[in-house]
Amino acid sequence: VFAPAPPAMYPPGHDTRVSVRTLAGSMEGIHRPGHFDGVATVVTKLLHIVEPSRAWFGAKDWQQVAVVRRVITDLNIPVEIRAVPTRRETDGLAMSSRNARLDGPAREAATCLWRGLSAARDAHSRGVTGAGELCDLVARAVALTEGCRLEYVSVVHPDTLAELADSGAGAVVCAAMWCDGVRLIDNVELPASP
Repeated sequence: VFAPAPPAMYPPGHDTRVSVRTLAGSMEGIHRPGHFDGVATVVTKLLHIVEPSRAWFGAKDWQQVAVVRRVITDLNIPVEIRAVPTRRETDGLAMSSRNARLDGPAREAATCLWRGLSAARDAHSRGVTGAGELCDLVARAVALTEGCRLEYVSVVHPDTLAELADSGAGAVVCAAMWCDGVRLIDNVELPASP
């Protein structure tokens, strides 16, 4: 296991950062300024140090996967990035270390995000392609759940993360919410053709 201490990765005088402007400028990038500069920098360093042929990242953070793919493409890093499907609890909640901070009622309430995303996916399979309608399904599921507040929901292109008005070209619905003081993110892929 390669587990370097912070001084090994960021020695005194460390002054270089990797920045991905366009892909990091929406969704998580708006609500967590500078986050993706940190991700891009540390991932670049790790990939150069370890020199793997493949690296796996969780698809729960779709934007992070897109940012990392852009870094390896733009900087010609010879590694294949693979997205690992989101693992879920039996009730659909995306597995995350943050879930441990949710008490009983909040833990149950947190499933509203997945219910909303599932409703959007199901509506899409029935022919609903308008991003506004799909986002409304997610927003409604969260709004109807006590203790939960939607931060954003967006239908985006799977690679460029550009917001789409219509999901017919294949898209990802990405969302973030607060539940009892815990911030959760999740997404659902939509098939290319409903």
